[in-house]
Amino acid sequence: MIYRTWQMMISCLLLVTLSACGKNDVILPGERFAVLSSQTLLEIDEAAASEGAQLGEVLPNIIYSQPGLVASHRGGHLALEWPLSRVWSVSIGTSADLGTLMASPIANQDSVFGVTPDAQLTAVNLNDGSIRWRTEIEPRTDKTQPAVSGGLALDNGQIFAHAGGNILVALNEDDGSPLWEMRFDLPLMGGPTAIDGRVAVTDLDGRLFVLSASNGEILWSRVGNPEATRVLGASSPAIHNNELVLTGNDAELSVLTLERGELLWGDDLSVRTPRTALDNINSIVANPVYDGNMVLAGSMSGRFAAYNSQTGSLSWEIGVATHQQPWVAGKTIFTVSAKGRVYAIRRQDGALRWISELPGAVPLNLTVSDDAMRYVGPIVAGNRIIVINQDGNGIFLDPDTGAILDRQSFGTEQSGAPIVVSGVLIILDDRGRLSAYR
Repeated sequence: MIYRTWQMMISCLLLVTLSACGKNDVILPGERFAVLSSQTLLEIDEAAASEGAQLGEVLPNIIYSQPGLVASHRGGHLALEWPLSRVWSVSIGTSADLGTLMASPIANQDSVFGVTPDAQLTAVNLNDGSIRWRTEIEPRTDKTQPAVSGGLALDNGQIFAHAGGNILVALNEDDGSPLWEMRFDLPLMGGPTAIDGRVAVTDLDGRLFVLSASNGEILWSRVGNPEATRVLGASSPAIHNNELVLTGNDAELSVLTLERGELLWGDDLSVRTPRTALDNINSIVANPVYDGNMVLAGSMSGRFAAYNSQTGSLSWEIGVATHQQPWVAGKTIFTVSAKGRVYAIRRQDGALRWISELPGAVPLNLTVSDDAMRYVGPIVAGNRIIVINQDGNGIFLDPDTGAILDRQSFGTEQSGAPIVVSGVLIILDDRGRLSAYR
């Protein structure tokens, strides 16, 4: 993650230190501990821990249409058998430079679709890794890579895609033939999210556009919240039951009608009493989740919250900063913190079942670390919690206890979350290589 304010923060801290220490100051003996932290100490609820994760029935999904499996991003307990072996691997485009996040792939029952920073969208045969078709989303006049390599969604036989540029396209999923395209004034970031004849996408300034899936006509739009200091990435809108959840800059959360964009309720996930400069970075880059009667969202500033989807009242919240979409499976919500821990949370009341510290986790008493390990995920499949670090090392956790059950190297850098479809784990790594494990 890249914080534009980091150098300013260091300068300010040095200035404060120099001005506060004089020759006559009394230096007290003893060990020093940080008292300012963007994350409070969280405790395990013994009753919640004793229940286990209660993941629910296994979902043998044959489609992974968008981030979080479906338009609501609600996830589930997906079918996957262990151990995993690579069955195919194929290059589909250029590597992602430092500062560019690779988009997660999507899939139907026949093909996996991935987009790379060179604006190439490729369809790969799910069974053998052969390339079915490839198309360029938009021509690039320079070699500068976007902040995100793009975004993908699949609905009703159509693929909706952008490459972090100014064009959103709709293609036929079978052969990649173009159906329509729409050009925007600013580069696209979050989304697309597609369902029920609507496609939602956001631009660099956080403006939301909802388009007709049939012809690309803009049906309505909503002004976003531009923010000078932000975290790399962007959240994708969640859609369920003709309602749309929008999160983005300045910790804004809004629930709107899908038909006309009328505001139903809203809140913000900024820290109420910020104690460090990082607490003021209020971007929400983790996808929100609309799960039945609950809306979930988490910010980088350190608030993860659940709301009643109909009234907007706060159901519960915990102090966890996250840049990854939470995953719901049965009666448990799993989320990865920016400091390298997985939290298992009881869905009904926010009680903590367990906390698992991942390799390279940042100590909780540190505000920021220069070498923090970034993890993508989680995803729940085959009765395990899957997370992958930036070096491509997979960590598989017990959903009932958080214990690390196994590890597996996937070979190279990773900035996009994996997916599971038809019992196959799919990864698009930062080299632009798509791989399948079964």
